[in-house]
Amino acid sequence: MKIGIVGMPLTGKTTLFNLLTGQHKNTSAYSSKGTKNIGIATVYDQRIDYLSSLYHPKKTTYAHIEFIDIAGISPELPTKEKAEIFSLIQDADALLLVIRLFEDPMVAGEKDPIIQIENLKCELLLRDLEVVENRLDRLKNSKKKLIHNELVEMEILEKCYQRLSDDSFLSSLEFSEDEVKKISSFSFYTLKPIIVALNLSEEQFKSKSYPQKEKLEQVIRDSDMASLDICGKMEMEISELEPGERQLFLEDLGLKESGIE
Repeated sequence: MKIGIVGMPLTGKTTLFNLLTGQHKNTSAYSSKGTKNIGIATVYDQRIDYLSSLYHPKKTTYAHIEFIDIAGISPELPTKEKAEIFSLIQDADALLLVIRLFEDPMVAGEKDPIIQIENLKCELLLRDLEVVENRLDRLKNSKKKLIHNELVEMEILEKCYQRLSDDSFLSSLEFSEDEVKKISSFSFYTLKPIIVALNLSEEQFKSKSYPQKEKLEQVIRDSDMASLDICGKMEMEISELEPGERQLFLEDLGLKESGIE
């Protein structure tokens, strides 16, 4: 499984990537538009451990998730550069949007979480809308008579075009299995499962309270996305502790395990 990590600059996107994959990539805002960080996370499962203890296989294999961290998406970037960045996660199975809520005067970047999530939603919608428009233009302007499959495809894409034009994700549409197969090659971003990671300060994480919480939750629900709370800074501190110290730290916070686990 592949998950693309997306966010505006300086939201903690690469910090989360490092935590998930155990890597130590530079967390400052980087401007290499055509590059990406790739890492693998092992998904440990107690059920597999139990079965392994029963049957004693020569090798115990856990599931793996590949995470792809791309450069931060800034609204000021030229359209061509943004398209290049997004192309790096075109084949991802799901997306992880990182939204900054922590407050740090030493860290620049967009601080309003609603603006961040609306900007990212807009970028995803535009990417998909461009693909749909280009394909519809080719079909409608074809000099050859369209075959049945192409006519069916055009009908599906017209439906997609209408939904995207209404600023709604394609995931809000109901597709038949056959329709999904016919448009699967487009790898639409707004048709992928999307999780929003809300990167909180330690105080926000402990209190479960942060600015515009209700409005942000509503925006996420309306877009058919899921969400989770993390504190990237605290998680990084936890990851650097010895196992025994880590457990004591978590207990002091009233947690059984870290948010990353």
